[in-house]
Amino acid sequence: MDLVEQYQQWRRNGWRMVMLGITIITVTVLVIAFTTEQPTPDYSKLGIHLLLDDGRNSWDVALWDEHLTVAGDMLPAGGYVVQLVRMDDLDADKWQAFLDLAYDKQLTPILRLATTYDTDTSTWSPPPTDDDGHYNSLAKSYADFITALDWHTDEHFVVLLNEPNNGHEWGGQPDPTAYAQFVMDVAPVLKSADENAIILN
Repeated sequence: MDLVEQYQQWRRNGWRMVMLGITIITVTVLVIAFTTEQPTPDYSKLGIHLLLDDGRNSWDVALWDEHLTVAGDMLPAGGYVVQLVRMDDLDADKWQAFLDLAYDKQLTPILRLATTYDTDTSTWSPPPTDDDGHYNSLAKSYADFITALDWHTDEHFVVLLNEPNNGHEWGGQPDPTAYAQFVMDVAPVLKSADENAIILN
């Protein structure tokens, strides 16, 4: 066998070895991919904002179970469900049904305490002040409401209003000074009434 034939033989053998190596690697990767359990994404950092009542429209309480069932299917145990509660709808019996359903579905409720929606201006009304410019009356109403509820959880998550930096959420014009006063007036009253209240703002 001359040198040219030897080279051609080595070349054929080298090509076969490369193809064999690629085949072994491909089969190994496929076996690992199909025999290894793929991790399930962890969605525990997610929650859902429900629209059982969005300030303008509301679903019949009889349909809430269906809404929370779907939320429970989308979230892991302990996932968060946020629900707006208008200041003219602080009915503890009605909203207890929401907390009970959240508990049944292993979901963590967050109540977003709101004002009312003004359909004439298409904005959320600023919270009403007392004669002295403070928000003590509304603070007491909110506190009476959250303490009348059986939360079923150690932590009682509450949001004070929503995006006050957006004029749409404060009568059409943001008012950081008024919002700061609102939080300073309301938060201590809620914490005093309910030591488990966690105010998310």
